[in-house]
This record gives sequence, structure tokens and C-alpha cells, in this order.
Amino acid sequence: MRLAVVAATWAKLPTSGIQSALSLDYAEIEQAFPVVYREMERLELEDLLAAKSQRAFFAEAWGALYLRDRLGLHQVHSRRASCSVKTDYVGRDGAIRFYFRQDSRAEMLLFKYCGQP
Repeated sequence: MRLAVVAATWAKLPTSGIQSALSLDYAEIEQAFPVVYREMERLELEDLLAAKSQRAFFAEAWGALYLRDRLGLHQVHSRRASCSVKTDYVGRDGAIRFYFRQDSRAEMLLFKYCGQP
């Protein structure tokens, strides 16, 4: 997995709850901000996500809802074709954004798999 973190500041939090989102396209974010992806092993990524989740007081996510034994969210990563999935979904990427009180900082996490541009 490759991860990029796009930092920004926030003045107002998004509305809480579940809403239908507009298109999210990593290519547009990569054009607007300096984005650097780095390889991460699974356990390192899990630890980083747990640490950010504990520090954040609000989170926002883009992905696909599912309902099994409970409500969940998946597809919070790039949906472009990869080494394992040949289907290319443009404009349907997923992501997670954490909001922190310190310095009104927000961090959007972008995830890419092998073979994704």
C-alpha cells in the first residue's frame, strides 16, 4: 500500500452524518497539492491509522457503505485499475480526512495499491 497525506487547515467542520458525496478524484488533488506517496507495510499503516484516530476529534471519509452484521465503509482508496483489479473507476476514489484541534489541522489520507498511477 502507498499512502500520501495532504495537510490543510480548517475553519468549519463538515456536517456530521452520512451524506452522498460528489466525485472524488485523486488526479485533481494531485494537481492542486504537492502529493508524495510512500510505501507502507500493513502493520505500520494500521498503527498510523490507530494513532491518528485517537488524536482526531472528527473524521470524514469517502467510500462505499455496506451492511453486514453492522454498518461499515470500504473502498476508502484509489479506485483506478491496479495490479489485481482491472476495472478503472475514474472520479470514484475514497479517502479519510482527520480533523485535529491543534492548529486547526486537517489531514486527508490517500491510499493507492500496486500499479495505480
